[in-house]
Amino acid sequence: MPGHFPNLDFLIGTWGDESTNDRKLVAWLYNPALMSFMAIDSDSRPTAKSPLCSEPLTRAEVLGDSALKAIATQLLDAVWLGDPRVQEVRELASTA
Repeated sequence: MPGHFPNLDFLIGTWGDESTNDRKLVAWLYNPALMSFMAIDSDSRPTAKSPLCSEPLTRAEVLGDSALKAIATQLLDAVWLGDPRVQEVRELASTA
């Protein structure tokens, strides 16, 4: 896989109401040994510096909040398994 394994970042929070900025960043990194993703600390991700992000979360914060973890996992599954635009990345990741 060129350069690095796939990361997927999700901003979870209120959208459509610019007066509320509660968007938390959840970051996932593909783990080829397990052929799955793992939550990682998101403060070093480029998305953490976006004005759209109000709080980059740590791995412990994501895993410690069952409701947030459930939403983040559903988003991850929807994109990784259901979005045909990542097919090439999935194929590369499965051969790593």
